[in-house]
Amino acid sequence: MNMLGTGSSSESHLRDHAKQKYIGSAFTSGALSDQKYLEILGQEFNCMTPENEMKWGSLEAIKGQYNWGNADKLV
Repeated sequence: MNMLGTGSSSESHLRDHAKQKYIGSAFTSGALSDQKYLEILGQEFNCMTPENEMKWGSLEAIKGQYNWGNADKLV
């Protein structure tokens, strides 16, 4: 099993072994600039969970003022 995503495309990945189950990872909008990290996420996982960008405190840090910027980047 290729855990780092550095091998050939004929190797199996975590997502292949999950079959009908979800196997995922948490990630942040900061990770979007790391191409290798994104490649590994895409190869190994079939489910992604935002770490904090979609939590209430991040979306509405000041009552009545919403900031969807980082959440939108993840979507």
